[in-house]
Amino acid sequence: MLGIETDSTRVCFELDAVLEREYPRFYWPPRRGEQYSYARVRWCLHGEVEWSAGPNLDQPAIDANGEADYGNIDSCRQEDNVDYLEGEWGTVTIRNAQETVDYLEV
Repeated sequence: MLGIETDSTRVCFELDAVLEREYPRFYWPPRRGEQYSYARVRWCLHGEVEWSAGPNLDQPAIDANGEADYGNIDSCRQEDNVDYLEGEWGTVTIRNAQETVDYLEV
């Protein structure tokens, strides 16, 4: 996770997403020397945001490329129109979420 922005109406994650063959519209072969295809994306969930732990955004790790690293999305599930996400950065619930995904770079 390269970045997280949040307020009472949204949570946005900037991340390097693994692209899968099952979604041919969003897939291309891996670059030379890479096992998977990646794209940097901004994934936002717009809705009623409630943090039960975190957000812990003050001291990200620094990765090998010198970029901030907030860890992973360790758990992501949806029940009855409520999204639950958890990671080292915290635990958040988004009710009635509408998703957007923007490609930042490929």
